[in-house]
Amino acid sequence: MLVKHLRKDFYELLFGKRVLIIANFDIDSVCTVKILTELLKIDGISFSLCPVDGITAMKQAYSDYRETVSVFVLINCGIALDIRAFFDNLKNKLVFVLDYHRPVHVNNFYDETNQIRILSLDDNFDEVPGFDDLFWSDEGLDSDDDGDDDDESEIMDMGDSEDEDGSRRRGRKRKRRNEHDRERRRAVWKEKRNELLFEYTQFCYYAPPSSLVALELSWAISRGDIQYVWWTTVALTDALLLEKLPRSEYVQKSTELSLHIAREASTTETPRDCLKVNFEKDLCFLLYRHWNLYDSIKMTPHSACMLKSWSLKGEGRFHEMLGELGLPQVECHRKYASMDVRCRKKVERAFSEPVLRDKYNFNDVTVGTFISEIGFRPAFSAFDSHLACLALLENPVLNGSGNVVDNFLDSLAALSKKQFDTLDRGIGMAKTHLTAMYNQVKEFLSMNVVTPRGGFLYVQMPEGSPNVCYFRNTSFLVFLAQFTQRAAVSHVRNRRWSTLPLVLCAPHLSGYWVIVGIKPLSLELPKNLFGKLFETLAIKMTDGAVLMDFLDPHIVLVHGDHKDKFIQLLEACMV
Repeated sequence: MLVKHLRKDFYELLFGKRVLIIANFDIDSVCTVKILTELLKIDGISFSLCPVDGITAMKQAYSDYRETVSVFVLINCGIALDIRAFFDNLKNKLVFVLDYHRPVHVNNFYDETNQIRILSLDDNFDEVPGFDDLFWSDEGLDSDDDGDDDDESEIMDMGDSEDEDGSRRRGRKRKRRNEHDRERRRAVWKEKRNELLFEYTQFCYYAPPSSLVALELSWAISRGDIQYVWWTTVALTDALLLEKLPRSEYVQKSTELSLHIAREASTTETPRDCLKVNFEKDLCFLLYRHWNLYDSIKMTPHSACMLKSWSLKGEGRFHEMLGELGLPQVECHRKYASMDVRCRKKVERAFSEPVLRDKYNFNDVTVGTFISEIGFRPAFSAFDSHLACLALLENPVLNGSGNVVDNFLDSLAALSKKQFDTLDRGIGMAKTHLTAMYNQVKEFLSMNVVTPRGGFLYVQMPEGSPNVCYFRNTSFLVFLAQFTQRAAVSHVRNRRWSTLPLVLCAPHLSGYWVIVGIKPLSLELPKNLFGKLFETLAIKMTDGAVLMDFLDPHIVLVHGDHKDKFIQLLEACMV
């Protein structure tokens, strides 16, 4: 069931109930939880929060709370699963699903009990097959059979005019013919249904961030706040940076948010220590305000791939470019806030020079983004906050181990405008993650381990690599795969490589390897075919060889003993 009125059909039903929020382990979930929990706290609605990093953890969370909770809110988890079959005993319970994963499971979309309700601002569900094509009852066929039975009884009553045995034989023959016709029509319908479901589920992709729905809810209940808009911009930046949305849709959504920011700014007075958010053009170099300009340009995937900064020749071109722009290397190696004021003012103007496009093919170095300021604190862009929260969320060494709950709460705290220490710590960790990612891509290219296999590019991270711990969670793993793909295409200069998807294999825990598949670089729409493909291969493998426990279906765990066989089957399917 699709919820049309967020206030009436969702929020007002939470009053007087105990609510459990089950949230996925990603940045959009962090931002959505932050908005939703702030609203629940204002209205005194009791809730519990349970972050999960996989399907097994989600099922365990439901089992732990099902006796005491009657309302469940699933954030970015569950919409692609058959929730009624997945969760035991949903009697007298409501499940609200706020999830940007697509496609939607048809049993959730057509749930007739109204216990499973989907929250979405996206009304474009035309791709979902029609109800009659998926759930066809036998009532029409039974009525035809009943009519035939009536005809047979009429024939039996005409025993005086016709032979009784002959009429029975004709009746039985007609009945067998009707049963055969019924089976044939049902087989045709079933074949058509399977074709429709395959076409519907063969690609996995993403809808706009769920935090947009939470933001819309805050306005629907007249609780709009500039902080909620800022948290939504962080989630929207996650969708752009990890290529979950096409750039055109990012521009559209960011324009809408900028209008809301202008409205909030015009209706409220902002004291000096309050949050101020502006939408403006900014350099696309990651964390450059909190780093030095040299490392920021070098570590940013977009600029690194244009300069090929991992090679000696590329590094020489990088130094030459800085010289032509009039940016001394001494200043570029200093922290950005400590640069000479004249040089800092020159930076943005320098990177718009035509020489960058003509000589160095250095294009698209600016992007429209959101900048926040609080008092006299340094400005933060949405990219900065996103990377800081993501580094905290996927921190592998917090208190000696990567703890899901602690990391999630740390990421939530970094969004608060008063938790400056947590945010600064996240910025430092983000630099470490980006450096590890750059070094790993450099290692891939220097060892020539990115190779074409059948219909895809394949790369495997060495088991003893010192960077393995940074890529055990999904977001930075996908970020690494995308960076590797762009770098390999620019490094080899083979046009065919840009049309091939990439499969990255990295060591995980307990003898398993995590395998992620991403779309071809030339494909603009972010639709991924590996979700359905991995599911098909998992059925062919032995039990326990492949674990599809991640909430993103294009990421799977494969046991080390079966990894080579899995890749061989994948290669055979992709040829």
